[in-house]
Amino acid sequence: SFRFAAMMIALSVGVAIVIGLLVLLLVLRRGARRDASVLIVGPRGAGKTLLFYRLTTGETCETVSSMRRNEGKLDALSVVDFPGHYRLRGGLAEEIERCVRVVFVIDAAAMAQQAKPAAELLYDLLVAPQPRPILLLCNKTDKPTAKTPQRVKLVMMNEIETLRKTAGTVAAVDDDDAERKPPLGVPGTLFNFDLHSPAPVTFLPFSVKNDDLQPVIDFAAAS
Repeated sequence: SFRFAAMMIALSVGVAIVIGLLVLLLVLRRGARRDASVLIVGPRGAGKTLLFYRLTTGETCETVSSMRRNEGKLDALSVVDFPGHYRLRGGLAEEIERCVRVVFVIDAAAMAQQAKPAAELLYDLLVAPQPRPILLLCNKTDKPTAKTPQRVKLVMMNEIETLRKTAGTVAAVDDDDAERKPPLGVPGTLFNFDLHSPAPVTFLPFSVKNDDLQPVIDFAAAS
């Protein structure tokens, strides 16, 4: 009947309005979170948690490798310290989605141990659906064995190139049981941060323990 048809039309319009409002609310909430989030990541033992506490509390304290996510405030910004252990990376994609900038910390005095896990994490950041600008802190420059940012950059490019070849091999054999990584860079060309990175990556010599935090604060606030 006419009355039934009118009721169905009204119901459909009402459902469409409710769905539209829910989608709008989700977008607004996601945008608000993204505007207020800076993500600190890096391999275990790189100095992330110390940087987090200096940024959010102003304190310099002895820390150990964190096995949990920490969140605090730098003025109006939310700062997230994400643990570096490989087994705890399940929530990394969500953290990348909600942040606007990434501060990547690596121990430049222990590149032999840090290079591979750092490259794997950096690769995941760069192939994210919307990769964020990255400030890569070459930490522990106060130690005599620390590598220069130029050397760290070269090591990272070589490690990422190895990951690219591994990803290509997995794709070629079509191994469903192996972890597949999205492509990065130009096929047949050695990876170069300056030419192929989908997001800007800035390498900075730094000592989380001793240096002034202003370069990090300026980067975090430049959203």
